[in-house]
This record gives sequence, structure tokens and C-alpha cells, in this order.
Amino acid sequence: MFGMPLIIPAGYAQMVIEMRLGDDPEPMVTTMGITVDPLDVPDTLAQAMFQTWTQKLSGQIATTYATTGVTLYVGTGASTPPTVHESSGAEVLGQATAAPLPQNCALLVRKRTSAGGRRGRGRMYIPGVSEIQVTAQGGILAAAVTGWQTAFTNWFNALVAPASGPPHIPVILHRSEGIGVEPAPTTISALVVDSRIATQRRRLRP
Repeated sequence: MFGMPLIIPAGYAQMVIEMRLGDDPEPMVTTMGITVDPLDVPDTLAQAMFQTWTQKLSGQIATTYATTGVTLYVGTGASTPPTVHESSGAEVLGQATAAPLPQNCALLVRKRTSAGGRRGRGRMYIPGVSEIQVTAQGGILAAAVTGWQTAFTNWFNALVAPASGPPHIPVILHRSEGIGVEPAPTTISALVVDSRIATQRRRLRP
């Protein structure tokens, strides 16, 4: 990892969601910080986070993509590294049957908070958007934005107010500033789907 290390305090975890495209050997990941309840069993929580993601988002993701698992990095509140916990079980394929965009294209989801400046902003990149949902200029059709937004709102709500068990509030985790006073996680108030496709140059193949 480059730059200052990510701070994961006790009571928080970094959730890493891994996806793959067919036979492409390079995984794609997206992340979300969450609160962790003292009664949580981390391995069980990792599996629950995998199930919540696939239940709420798989309907929007192209069938050529699979969500392969969730890894949780749980903060210890000490000088030791976070503990690592992985979900188990079979990968879950997306359910949208239309052909997807090239793998360097992704849905951009903004993490909204009440804080200003860089510390108050975050984003997620989600592959597997159907080609028919996007115009030649990179705009996402309004109906598609609504579908994705509904799915992400449902996922957010399932974290904040699950049907059973404690809430796992989405947060933005910050990197160490190296000045003695480390920034606390920032609570996310909403996830907002952008109306234009994002591209990531590192996903381009030679």
C-alpha cells in the first residue's frame, strides 16, 4: 500500500468486496468502511456482508461478472495490524443479461457525508454495467440510474437498519496524517449514483 497507512480503529472494519470477470485473472475490488459491534463474530460478519451485497446488488450486475467474496480488516485499537476475516462459499453471478461495458469502465457511486473538504468525500467503482444502459457520450440512461440508485439505497439501508442483528454504519476511513492527532472515521449519510460512467486507466490491458 502506498502513502500513509489506512487507519482502522477498534470498533471499525474495512470491507473489501472482490469481483471477477469471466476468465480475467485480475480481480476488481471496491471498499466500504463500517462500524463493528462488540458482539459481532468477525468471520460470521464477513459472510453476512457478502450475502447482503449479493442480495441487494447482483440484480444490477452483468452475468459475466461474479462477486467472489468479502474480506474484512477489523481494527484492533492497538499497534498490531487489523485482523483479517474472509467470507466462504460459492461466488455469486450477476443477473443482468445484457452485455457489459469494457472492464475499464465502471459505475461511480459517491459516498456523501456532512463533512467538507477531501476528508468528507469518498467513492466506489462498480464494474458490470450493461452496455445498453449507457449512451455513446458516457451518460447513463435515467431509468438505469434509478435502478442502480435503488439497489445501492437498499444496500445502505440493510447495513444501517438490518432485519436482525446490530447496525453496521458505513463510514469513510482515513489515512494517517502522521502529526500525532489521527482523523476519526467520517459517517456516510448516503450513497449517490453518478449519472456518467467513470473509467480507470489501470484497468486498461496492454
